[in-house]
Amino acid sequence: MPYKVVEKETRWGLNWALFKKYLEDVGTPEDYNKGLRFRRDHPEFFPRYIKGHVVKAVPRTPGILCFASKDAARRFWTYLRVKDRTTIIEVEGIGAGWGVSRLILGTGSHPWRLLDYAWWTEQVPYDTIGFAAVEVLE
Repeated sequence: MPYKVVEKETRWGLNWALFKKYLEDVGTPEDYNKGLRFRRDHPEFFPRYIKGHVVKAVPRTPGILCFASKDAARRFWTYLRVKDRTTIIEVEGIGAGWGVSRLILGTGSHPWRLLDYAWWTEQVPYDTIGFAAVEVLE
């Protein structure tokens, strides 16, 4: 069963939790305002993972990114130092999942990069899988 890392309080995906951590660490008020505008203008990149809901991937992206095991999700969680603000939830992939080989770099600190395909990188977290959609189980 795949697992997803989401923000505890809001159930938004990991990008928003990472952006908030970045703001606390080194961000500026300008970054905050730019991030809020981007989230408002592009809600498709900031789904909320509510139990029983289906979340669909944004076209031209690697899909809804999940981990094939809870251990892989925990390793990533620890690596990013976001354990205190996130939780790992179980989801069910809709359709066949696929191995993800490329991600967009730095979307946690700069979510507007989600629109800039120049930031694609070959490095992906261990055991990352993508789905066209997931159903949130918890």
